[in-house]
Amino acid sequence: MKSIQWDSSWPKYVSSEKRRELLNFWETRFGVPPALFSPFDMAASSRVTYLIKRSPFLTKLASVRIVRAGLPFMRNAGLYLKPTTEAAQLFGYMATRNTVSLHLDQIHSLCRHGEITLKLTFTSGFVLIKEGEYCWGCGLFLEPDRLLCRLPKNIRKELERLK
Repeated sequence: MKSIQWDSSWPKYVSSEKRRELLNFWETRFGVPPALFSPFDMAASSRVTYLIKRSPFLTKLASVRIVRAGLPFMRNAGLYLKPTTEAAQLFGYMATRNTVSLHLDQIHSLCRHGEITLKLTFTSGFVLIKEGEYCWGCGLFLEPDRLLCRLPKNIRKELERLK
């Protein structure tokens, strides 16, 4: 894929070292096996890494000017790597670590106040917010007991409407 002349609007494919780093993050932080991402290539812009489903037809799009390539997967968020909401919702069901199971009323409170107090044994960093089997997205856990809401506005508004 790297020898193809892509339009300049395409993000750059990530190195195998960067790919290993991102997959290692998902495995160590959330317990998601790297093999889950084997059907995808990764490309990155300045702050976002995208997953792009491998396809023999993808090279036919090389000259097309694009706005986004693939599924937004990870963002650089200050001191932490942050899974995008899309990635959390798509792959979060596989997470076995650093997930917070909340009741809907707790999620409403988190959205309304911007944070809630929870006694968790996690290290600081992003956690996946779940309700049952469904993953809503990410929160930022700060030791010793603060969970900050990092759900996008559209999800927070929808949750408020459902209440």
